[in-house]
Amino acid sequence: MSTKELLREDMNVAHKKQKILLEERDLLLGSKKSKDKEKALQITHDVARLQDFIMMAENTLKMAD
Repeated sequence: MSTKELLREDMNVAHKKQKILLEERDLLLGSKKSKDKEKALQITHDVARLQDFIMMAENTLKMAD
């Protein structure tokens, strides 16, 4: 497997994880508990990190072509 294929695979995994986290965050935001709100904030940070990775991977793949 080439580096490009591995990067694409990692990018797809990141997309899937991001989708799951966003669904979880939406559920937590509907709660009135402060612990749930804190967890939702942490998930928001995790989603941002995944988005940064996805953008970096897309740019890397564009430059490699």
